[in-house]
Amino acid sequence: KNIALFAKVTQSSTVEKADLATDGNRVSPCSLTENQLSPWWMLDLHKPHKISAITVTNRNDSFSERVFGAEIRIGNSTLSNETEFNPKCGSITFTKAGYTQTYCCKGMEGRYVIIVIPERYRNLSLCEVEVYGVPEECEKLPNDGRIMHCSLWRSYCFHFFLSFCNDSNNAIDSIDSSTCSSTAFESNPWWKLEFSKTHAISRINITSKAGANLEGTEILIGNSLVNNGLGNPKCATVKNQTGRDLSFCCNGMKGFYVVILFPGNNVSLALCDVQVIGIPVP
Repeated sequence: KNIALFAKVTQSSTVEKADLATDGNRVSPCSLTENQLSPWWMLDLHKPHKISAITVTNRNDSFSERVFGAEIRIGNSTLSNETEFNPKCGSITFTKAGYTQTYCCKGMEGRYVIIVIPERYRNLSLCEVEVYGVPEECEKLPNDGRIMHCSLWRSYCFHFFLSFCNDSNNAIDSIDSSTCSSTAFESNPWWKLEFSKTHAISRINITSKAGANLEGTEILIGNSLVNNGLGNPKCATVKNQTGRDLSFCCNGMKGFYVVILFPGNNVSLALCDVQVIGIPVP
């Protein structure tokens, strides 16, 4: 769910209204400020959220440069505060008319999403801004869920089902990263999460077992159970692993299943924690 649709929107000055950038229409019309120093556009989510991804669509006309150089910032302070700007998720470096780009913010926390062109006299124009994330209290849901083949310990932001048969509940306990699930040494081991309904998945965090190498592991999301869901679309592949904690932006991919596949022969898949951030699809 695009939570920007339900937020309060303001901007530093108005030629075209700020909320035109959150009307659900990527084509037109677009918001527009006056030509001023450090023009900004701000989204108030009413309470702190963990933001996984932000999608920005540029205007599709001869004024497409009016977004270039803008910074996307997330935090709990507004531009009117004397505090430093909120942390930056990304910078807008494109000028192509009608172009859409998604920025992965990896769970950055804040009540406000601010897009600002700092320290320059410019117009700021946005055709559409989409924000994907969940309220911070979502992670504090009580343990709940049901079992398919083995056991389930935790629901993370929504109720889900788990299919994995080697004490797989350890992989989603979200409490102790020293307790890990592990398959036998086999060909193409996999771990599968089944929801009670289709979800739009924005971010997946994985904590691997200490010393385990997950290079080449694939994260799949979709609605197919053919071959245990291994043919579903791919969100990401683990590359250049440098530590135990991995984070992947899935940009709202929709599916009933999340599958983690470790391709290879005589290999074991070991997971200490899997966190999934997303929203049920109506």
